[in-house]
Amino acid sequence: MDYEDLSHEARLQNMKRIQDRTVDELLGICRGMLSDGEINRKEAEYLREWFRKNEVYVPTIFQSIEAKVSYFLDEEIDNRKAHDELIDLLKRLTGEDKDYFSHGEGSTSFLLDEPEIVEFEGKEFVFTGKFTSARSRKDLMAIVKEKGGRVNERGVTYDTDYLVVGEGGSSQWAHSALGRKLEDAIKKRESGGKVRIISEVQFMKYV
Repeated sequence: MDYEDLSHEARLQNMKRIQDRTVDELLGICRGMLSDGEINRKEAEYLREWFRKNEVYVPTIFQSIEAKVSYFLDEEIDNRKAHDELIDLLKRLTGEDKDYFSHGEGSTSFLLDEPEIVEFEGKEFVFTGKFTSARSRKDLMAIVKEKGGRVNERGVTYDTDYLVVGEGGSSQWAHSALGRKLEDAIKKRESGGKVRIISEVQFMKYV
């Protein structure tokens, strides 16, 4: 590896450290906003401004939060409904929604798609995260193959149809390989990819 390669690797590592600190700061802000069970306009405006100031370092996976904050601040919509939706989103993000977690969904739930059906024949699946069902990841991969699908163990590509997330409620998901795969899937989807992000629970429903 030459000097330029080392320099590139150092820049990537530095960017990762900055992004990790930014995510930690975001989670701290969100937990503070949730501390009294209510979110007021001043708090929402602060969070929106924080997103604007840190947009370079905020991973793509958190953009839906900024959109929900802007929706809450829109004076022409039902403010109470928007408030409750924002509270729900932040609780799932931070892991504060204990009832939701107890049903097998994790803090990545705000990123999931909700397909009407999960198809297997001829479809490509990628698995990521810690799975909590009685079956191992290896067993889930075998199910896909038995049903005529294929598994890509290298990661999400433009040929991937489903990214299956088994996350188990880890508070550190955003800093892990899980967070990186989710961000990769979202970027590919936004640039024309067909990948759908589904939970372990959604996957098992169609097995």
